[in-house]
Amino acid sequence: MKVMAVYLGRRGGATVYSLEIVRALARLCDVTAVISSRVTNLAEWEQAEVPFIPIDTYSNAIEFGLRTLTLVPLKRFRELMRAVRPDVVYFPMLTPWSLFASFVTKDIPVVSTVHDPRQRYGERNAALRLMQQAVIRRSARVILVSRSFVREIERYGKPKDCIDVIPHGHFMYYRRYSLHSEQPATSRTLLFFGRITPYKGVDILLRAFKNVKQEVPDARLLIVGSGYSSSLHKIAKQVDGVEIVNRWVSDEEVAPFFQEASVVVLPYRDASQSGVIPIAYAFGRPVVATKVGALPEQVVHGKTGLLVEPLDAEALARACVYLLLRPEVAAEMGARGLRMAAREGDWGRIGEQVLESLRKAAECNTLGHGRPQ
Repeated sequence: MKVMAVYLGRRGGATVYSLEIVRALARLCDVTAVISSRVTNLAEWEQAEVPFIPIDTYSNAIEFGLRTLTLVPLKRFRELMRAVRPDVVYFPMLTPWSLFASFVTKDIPVVSTVHDPRQRYGERNAALRLMQQAVIRRSARVILVSRSFVREIERYGKPKDCIDVIPHGHFMYYRRYSLHSEQPATSRTLLFFGRITPYKGVDILLRAFKNVKQEVPDARLLIVGSGYSSSLHKIAKQVDGVEIVNRWVSDEEVAPFFQEASVVVLPYRDASQSGVIPIAYAFGRPVVATKVGALPEQVVHGKTGLLVEPLDAEALARACVYLLLRPEVAAEMGARGLRMAAREGDWGRIGEQVLESLRKAAECNTLGHGRPQ
């Protein structure tokens, strides 16, 4: 079976996810990847021994608009489809241009991994929502990384027997940039990592950290990511021990922040699943997270971290204090998380499951039923 995997994002955890799953599939079948020429881990793709075709995408909203309006991606995908002649088209993660690729598949079935089945608090975008819904409806099968959103996909008209739940893979990828061997952090540092948007609840974490400082005076809060707001800066100035790295962080810079952390905190108001948790586990760090979306599927309460109710700054503070004052407990939770990630997030096993989904889509197409609506 010949697979064309299409991922046109440029940076972040999705680039790593796409590389890892395509690399796993390449050991099992004939795969050609179509990726953005501007992807930040292009060097890793070049070393992966996976055939890939880089295409020029965009670096800003103006470029995106001009290329989209002139139908550049539609024309390019039509050329690629004729050149590769795949049996199945696979989207490891949806991007704004996924819809163009799905339009030119004709009789070729599409399988899409949907990481964010619904838009999160503060990130409502009607155009992106309609794009995602259209691709899902055109997909012969949909892969989810958690059980929590099966019904969400069913609402799009996708029958349950066309939905596969395949867990997120581990992110040991980032360990290659480690500065030293794995060991528990010596400082009492809480880490928030990732894009800073309203749904992630950084303001709640800052309020919680005030209570943490009362119990653990030498505690430190490290906030790393782009998108910070001036209002949050004002809150941060009201409490000592807060350090902000307010910019996009490259793959090479990720490891030192997680190695510095004692606990990784996800104070989210809303969520689907999170790629931050697999990174935390990769470095043996316990996680404190809220009970939203699929986070309770990723964090085993009392085993790999602690779960608290969303919007509850006091409960969040108590969980952080508990682990900061018990480094041996935190270390054991982190070790369990690492073992769980290595076992359940094995890319080879995940690749086999994705391949089975692709085969089902191809078989349905061959038999003339199971066509997307």
